[in-house]
Amino acid sequence: MSLAKADELYDKRDWNAAIYAYRGCIEMDVVKTDDDKTNAYFSLGVAYGHAGDIPESLKWFDKVVAVGVSNFHTMQALAKRSSLYRERKQYALALFDITRAIRETDSPAAKCRYLTSRADLFRDMKLSELEIADLLAIGEKDTVSAGVVNRIEALQKTIESGAASDANTLSAKFKEMKDIHSAEMKAVTAELKATSDTLRTTQDAFAALQKRVSELEKLLAAVANEKTHRVGIVSGTGTGGSGSGGSEGSAVTEPHPP
Repeated sequence: MSLAKADELYDKRDWNAAIYAYRGCIEMDVVKTDDDKTNAYFSLGVAYGHAGDIPESLKWFDKVVAVGVSNFHTMQALAKRSSLYRERKQYALALFDITRAIRETDSPAAKCRYLTSRADLFRDMKLSELEIADLLAIGEKDTVSAGVVNRIEALQKTIESGAASDANTLSAKFKEMKDIHSAEMKAVTAELKATSDTLRTTQDAFAALQKRVSELEKLLAAVANEKTHRVGIVSGTGTGGSGSGGSEGSAVTEPHPP
């Protein structure tokens, strides 16, 4: 299987046969130089895309870029991959690829095509000013067609007519945000006041509890002192009674004189 035969099938748009031929060349190690690799990989990406296998198409476009050379097929792979990302609404990836293609291509005609593609991407992203900028840049590289001129004029009118509407919308949005902010601040202030009142009530209750504890401590101390005093009194009375009773006993048992 030769790369030339695979290219022939590609040119005939026989996508399944071309896929088989290119993969055969890769497996048989016929594809050796960087240019041959980017050619085969790019053609496989396009063929798989026409066959409806988008994930496989992206895979081969990735391989083209991974070769690391800046040639025609690499720029085309970036543009094709950007287009697939755009269809998937993966706008950041699409913008990265097409911008790189615009920056690195050496072909003025290719740059115009890529600028048009990026303008279409900006249209999808609703970035009219950037869309106009790319369309105007096309005029610096090549003759601007009547279609591009009409597109620029239509965009400018849309932007001008929408400016007042946008201003009114922004003003209304600002007022809405201000009202929401004011309401939120009032709610926060009320919540802070309620928290402060709760804290003050808690502090008053804690102070009253401390006072009650202090009173109880004093009462317990007084009870303890009273108990000690009474025990002392009782102990002293008991000793005196025993002595007195002893004397009286001696007098009773003493014999009378004759």
